[in-house]
Amino acid sequence: MGDLYPHGFDQPWTSCRFAPLPGWSPDLESLFKAQSEAAKNRFPVDQMGPIKEIRGRGVQLHPLAEGGGAAIIPLIIYIENGEAHFR
Repeated sequence: MGDLYPHGFDQPWTSCRFAPLPGWSPDLESLFKAQSEAAKNRFPVDQMGPIKEIRGRGVQLHPLAEGGGAAIIPLIIYIENGEAHFR
């Protein structure tokens, strides 16, 4: 979907710049925007669909450097406006 370039930490969050790759689509962007909106609204029950869908897709973060370690499965990840935050 994209590359993440870490630039900060605010425990338990890691902040990154997000650079989309060819697999990033308008549908994915809309899904992540809907998740961010649910978070802003304090996760009302009727807005939990995007969160469940993102988790259901099995998002994994893989180190770019060869031998960089195991994949990270984020508890939650937000991607919006060229930024990503995960924990």
